[in-house]
Amino acid sequence: MATPKKKPEERQKAGQPEKYKNEYCQTAIDMGRLGKTNVQIACALDVVTQTLQNWCENHAEFLVAMVKAKQLSEAFWTEAAQNASTTGRNYGMMRFYLSARFGWSEKTEVKNDITSQGEKLSLGPLVIAPASQVDDDQA
Repeated sequence: MATPKKKPEERQKAGQPEKYKNEYCQTAIDMGRLGKTNVQIACALDVVTQTLQNWCENHAEFLVAMVKAKQLSEAFWTEAAQNASTTGRNYGMMRFYLSARFGWSEKTEVKNDITSQGEKLSLGPLVIAPASQVDDDQA
C-alpha cells in the first residue's frame, strides 16, 4: 500500500535547517564596532560569507544590523587613520587599508575650462588678458 502524499506545507524543506538567530544581529553590530570585516563576522558565527548574504536577503533586521556594522567598522578605521596621521604612525598603510576596504580614494580634480574671448583667455574663474585690456575695476 502506497503512503499518501503530503501537502506542500507539511513537507520538510530540503537541506539543513537554517541556523539564523535574532541575536546574530547584535553580534554583527558589536563586531562592526571593533572594525571587523564580513569575513570575521561570518567566522565568529561559524558560517560562510554567502550565508550572511542569504540572511540579509531573508531577514530585514539582519540586513539593517549588517549595514550598521559596516558603518561602525568604517568609523573605527577612520578614527584609527586620524590617530595614525597625528601620531606619525604608518599613515600610508592606513590610507591603503581604507582605500582597499571602503573604496576610498584620493581625488585630484583638475578642470581645464579654457575659452577664448577675443584676446582674453578664461581658465575657469581666472581671466588672463593683456594689461591694456584690464579695466581699472578688475585690477
